[in-house]
Amino acid sequence: LSWVGPTPIQPVSQSTVEFDPASGRAGEINLRWKPVSLSRGYRIQIAKDEDFAMEIADIGGDWGGPFYTPPDLDTPALVIPPGGGTVIDSNGNTWTVPALEAGHTYYWRVSVRDVATGDAISSPWSWRESFIVKTGLRVATPYYGPQLLSPDNGCLGCPVNPVSFSWSPFQDTTKYKFILARDATMTDVVVETEVTTTSFDYEGVLDYNASYFWRVKAVEPVPSNWSAIFAFQTQAAPKTAQPSDATQEIPLWGWLIIGTGVILNISLIILILRRQTG
Repeated sequence: LSWVGPTPIQPVSQSTVEFDPASGRAGEINLRWKPVSLSRGYRIQIAKDEDFAMEIADIGGDWGGPFYTPPDLDTPALVIPPGGGTVIDSNGNTWTVPALEAGHTYYWRVSVRDVATGDAISSPWSWRESFIVKTGLRVATPYYGPQLLSPDNGCLGCPVNPVSFSWSPFQDTTKYKFILARDATMTDVVVETEVTTTSFDYEGVLDYNASYFWRVKAVEPVPSNWSAIFAFQTQAAPKTAQPSDATQEIPLWGWLIIGTGVILNISLIILILRRQTG
């Protein structure tokens, strides 16, 4: 028998998630799915695109770390607090989900990572479902950290070099910590540094068609919380130009044929002229 993955049951495609009236951001999001027999540990992914290239959360996805164990194995669910924040499972493991944008469509899917028998089993992904965060009131509660400016959150086709990052000044701060990573959990770090300005220029070259995540916080004179995590995707690799047929190098035998044709044409012209003057 083939192993069948779990079945998402809420929210279904194009469901609308209400906003939190206190903060103006996304309200509580309750992801629920139908379990597979004996399942107890899961991996849940949330992304900004249906191909999951712009992944913003991978809960239970670190194969060296814990999987997600729901509080109720018979009715498994994952609750994301209003405005994003910390997700906790029944074993006390925690993951961070960033704040979701109003008016944006998000996609989610789930797979089994652990079963009650203790076997090392990973099921196929469920089909993907989507939801939209309802546009609500203007955000009243800012992040308690620097406000990121550029590149825009969700930028597609960003250059791989040069790459410049900027953020707004934060409360007389004289030094900031900047992190650029390949994952939303900020563990696969590309660069981590401290700067005294509100910008950072990355001197390396990023990968083509890849997703990156970045955040900033104040460190001196008073440390702040981290900013929101912004994500962007780099441009596709340029296509290599192919020379046209007209510009391709002509082989030696080609030149011989051309030369022979020219000689025959000249001989024919001479013969015609002699007959006309004879």
